[in-house]
Amino acid sequence: MNDEFVKWLEKNDLLYERFCELNKRLTSFLYKYTDDNSKTEVCNRFSDVLKNCDVITYDEEGVSAAYTVLHFMDRYHRFQLVFLELLEKGILPIKSRIDILDLGSGPGPSMYAMSDMYELYRKFEIEKKKESKIKEINIDYVERSNEFTNFLHHFTEYANYTDDKVDEWKYHVPYHHTIFRDINDLVFNEKHRIFRNEYEEIEGEWYQVQEIQTVKRRYDLAVLSNFLTNVDMVERFNKQLKDTAFFLRNRGLFVVVGAIGSSEKYRPVYEEIDKIILKNRYRTKRFEGYCNKVLSEHRMEYSFSNDRFGKDVISTIKDGVTFFTDNELEERLDKEFLKDFNKWIAPDYNKSIKWEVNAYKRRSWLRKNK
Repeated sequence: MNDEFVKWLEKNDLLYERFCELNKRLTSFLYKYTDDNSKTEVCNRFSDVLKNCDVITYDEEGVSAAYTVLHFMDRYHRFQLVFLELLEKGILPIKSRIDILDLGSGPGPSMYAMSDMYELYRKFEIEKKKESKIKEINIDYVERSNEFTNFLHHFTEYANYTDDKVDEWKYHVPYHHTIFRDINDLVFNEKHRIFRNEYEEIEGEWYQVQEIQTVKRRYDLAVLSNFLTNVDMVERFNKQLKDTAFFLRNRGLFVVVGAIGSSEKYRPVYEEIDKIILKNRYRTKRFEGYCNKVLSEHRMEYSFSNDRFGKDVISTIKDGVTFFTDNELEERLDKEFLKDFNKWIAPDYNKSIKWEVNAYKRRSWLRKNK
């Protein structure tokens, strides 16, 4: 069935169609809601979001738009390829209700890609079988930056209601401003105090009654991308990684995407994540369980020069930078960034974008009574 889906995508050129449609809505949104003062702030941030991704807070004015111009469509296409690969290998969860958690979302390219992939699969099943097993797609995310969460809220609303055709295709990216601001605050069993008033008929008085209710968050797919860039960060978020894997549903998938792990910097990061997830205890009073690695050091790539997606990414960057500088590139751009920019748009520019994917599958079953 998955092979048929891939052939259907290729025959109808649907990955590229979805790429172009999102790109059109994204650039339209950025250009429509930008004034001259905002343009200046964005120009001042291009260099930061290119060279200082690991150190800036992403809450400064102009950062979200600058990051979106330079990185959004590239990241979106990477995740198109990631989710297609997972689906081809038969490890992407496909079920009636799919609950997804995206950690460190930024402006949300991974969420738009997963929304599109599941919606395409649903459309494929309906076309072939008249009905799809996928009935409901829910996405939650955790993102610290107010700039990014505000962007996500407004852009998703714009993308879903920008023209008459949007009723045919809605993105499942949430409108809410993240379930938790900080990954440190991530809780899968969240307790709430509920107060209500009850009337006591015998005494003829009202009393306040307090109850504790627990909101349980369980997911079929969790995605972590370009977030943990050194071993110290992995160790700092040890508990959050354990909990994310622990509270996946049976056959749930935890996907970690980042830089190629062959470097001295990133290999220890992936090794530490392996230790945390694979050696975690998944046993409870009622269930036995474990996580096993179903995709290891899987390297992927596409080209900026020999690939139409890559060419469109470069074209989007060129148009975006030109728009925000009012075509005054030399006057308004940092010299180092301008040097990089001119290199990208040169006719002979040739670069392959490479990244790595690791995936872990959760298994659980009821314990046998002795």
